[in-house]
Parts: sequence; structure tokens; C-alpha cells
Amino acid sequence: MENRYGVDVEYFKKELAALSRSLPNRTPDELDRYLRRLADVAKPQHKIADKIDRWLIARSNSDFSPKDFSFCKDISRQLRAVR
Repeated sequence: MENRYGVDVEYFKKELAALSRSLPNRTPDELDRYLRRLADVAKPQHKIADKIDRWLIARSNSDFSPKDFSFCKDISRQLRAVR
């Protein structure tokens, strides 16, 4: 179920409950990675599309041909359409 802002509430309830149970056994580095991953999931989809675009630009100066990255362009376009 999504809230009015498009956040998948059930996903975060499940993840935060799992975090609560495992918290006594997590190192600071593990907790940092886990919370950053949750923050990435919470970001709007267009942020992910922007990351793909930046990645494509960075790779455009490489030895790969542009057609090697066409699938990423398609994904980026689809993510922007969802927004």
C-alpha cells in the first residue's frame, strides 16, 4: 500500500521491523549501509533515472559503443514516464 506521496508503506514497515529485531547484532557500518539502502529506496524514481543518465554520460567517453548502453536509456525513459 502506498501513502499519498507514493511511498510503499508496507515495505518500510516490514524492513523497519526487521531492523528493530536485528539492531542489537549490527555493527555501525552495517547499520549505515542498511539505512542508506532504505533511503535510496525512498527516493523518487526520477532520482534513479538521473543517476542512470550520469552513468551513461560517464561511460560515453569509454571504449563501449553507444548501442551497448541503449537498454539503460530505455530504462531511464521508462522511469521518467512513471514520475
